[in-house]
Amino acid sequence: MERPRAAQRDKMVLIYSHKNRNFLKPSSKGTKFFDFLEGLIQDEKLDFWWDEKMSHTKWDEEIRQHLNEADIVVCIVSQPFLTSGYVRKVELRITEKRQKDDDIIVIPILLEPCQWKNHKWLRTYHHIPEQPIEPYYKHKRLVIYLEIIDHIRNRIRARREGKNHLKSVKPYREPRMLSALRRVANKDLPKEQLPSLVKQAEERARQFVKDPSLRKRICDAAKRKLDENGVESLNKRQLKDLDREFLMALDKRQQPDPKKIRWVLRACGLHPQGRL
Repeated sequence: MERPRAAQRDKMVLIYSHKNRNFLKPSSKGTKFFDFLEGLIQDEKLDFWWDEKMSHTKWDEEIRQHLNEADIVVCIVSQPFLTSGYVRKVELRITEKRQKDDDIIVIPILLEPCQWKNHKWLRTYHHIPEQPIEPYYKHKRLVIYLEIIDHIRNRIRARREGKNHLKSVKPYREPRMLSALRRVANKDLPKEQLPSLVKQAEERARQFVKDPSLRKRICDAAKRKLDENGVESLNKRQLKDLDREFLMALDKRQQPDPKKIRWVLRACGLHPQGRL
């Protein structure tokens, strides 16, 4: 059931077991996979649907409709996902048929150790990551999320350009994606993503500190501190000291805030681009 391609955005549909909802729900405690996914959706201008957008009570009809319109189906694979009657009898059957008939993109994401190898159809796909996400701690998960998003984006762009694969990874531009990237440790951040982060930092630095000569004095003072302490980046206390010296009085604040200093230093390469 192929849709007319002209003037339509690629449509991505997410399917998962409700027992894994916490993996997707936003959290104030830290970055979730959905932060990365939303950045990709905006960056690639995708039409996105999942059951949180359910619009009426005829939920079965609505799910079937969206899966039959999908260009990309992302599956959060877990044991509850594999054993769910509705997932097996409806969602995966439609997805499998659409993949065979319309060659849609299917992305199985391994959330936890499970018996996915017992499912012949799932075995035909490249699963990401190679090892399930669940055993890893937060800092490692951020790198895995980035790997997954890059894989999905490459699949989408390769299809758009009529190629089997893309040799290079183009940098992200969408603010939410850049915000998610900044939570990845600098050493794990792909070098292709750095230019976009630096450009964003330059824009924010000009926004926060309009005087270019003042930005230069801040960077010069930071360089001296780095040399004196023999470190690669300044800690929060040192950033607050710079704020007291250069910005706190100008902003008429009673307490130092390292945020503006941090953006100025990122713009001149004196603070890690990929870590908040």
